Amino acid sequence: MPETPAEDVAPQQPIEGPDWSAVEFHPQCPLCEYDLFGLSAPRCPECGYGFEWRDVLDPRAAEHPYLFEYQSRRRIRSFVRTAWHAAAPRGFWKSLHPSLRPRAGRLVTYFVAGLFLHVIAILIAAFLEVAAMYASWGRMSFIYKPSPGGGAVDRLLSSMSDALSTTHLYPEMYLETAARFAGAPVLMIALILVSLASFRFSMKRARIKSSHVLRCITYSLDPFGWAVTGFVLSLLLVVLILAGIPQVWDSSYSVVLAIIWIPYSMIRLYCAYRFYLRFEHPFATLSAVAIIVTLLFAIMFPADLVKVLAFVQHGVWLY
Repeated sequence: MPETPAEDVAPQQPIEGPDWSAVEFHPQCPLCEYDLFGLSAPRCPECGYGFEWRDVLDPRAAEHPYLFEYQSRRRIRSFVRTAWHAAAPRGFWKSLHPSLRPRAGRLVTYFVAGLFLHVIAILIAAFLEVAAMYASWGRMSFIYKPSPGGGAVDRLLSSMSDALSTTHLYPEMYLETAARFAGAPVLMIALILVSLASFRFSMKRARIKSSHVLRCITYSLDPFGWAVTGFVLSLLLVVLILAGIPQVWDSSYSVVLAIIWIPYSMIRLYCAYRFYLRFEHPFATLSAVAIIVTLLFAIMFPADLVKVLAFVQHGVWLY
């Protein structure tokens, strides 16, 4: 096969950067804040982040339509929209550009609000399950309990008090499980943070600002999703109780919930690292984190893990 003549080979075109004579400020890398002024290639020489010049030269290019951090009005709506879209991590992280600087205070507010909703959902779910247990036993005292001289408000308060009474329905089981359901996301997030800390040298080597990592963790591990999942699971348990299946409320369900959320949280973090931080080898890093978190759960809750494994292998739930 004849060789291509040297004169027929197209020369490599130089990369043309912006016209810096028309730029009146020094743009910075969105991740590490390296000064990009004077560069031609759209890649940071400090952290290796690839970008488009329009995203760093035009602040309006990075604006987001609903992100909770930057919505000063309609905050409840922006919170719900952010949580909803963050549940589909691939599209969410592709729509969010690091040029939109993270706001640590709003991120903390977002997380605390999600945790508050999680606790409220668990308390409501615990009440519904206790009430369902009353119904399955034919007591029904949570609906109406006569009170001499009392009105509707008094009867309602009496009913709620009776449903949450500690004198009938094994209160230790319900209170312990509600507490573990409420604390499960906090515990899992703490374990994931501890596991991620073992890889912090990669972040330091890449010189990525910690605020961007905080954004990834906040939107990937927010407790709002736990609130929805836990509440739906509790409604399912209510149906099982009313169907005549006793004692389905068990402390090990918090472990089941954690087992469901560990891989899902890793998927969300993977998308954040892959599409937002553009981290090298995110799958290997987060697979190691998932293994570490799973082992820590197994060490902390061995009896509950045995129940889960027995149910998976033999279809029998141990009490």
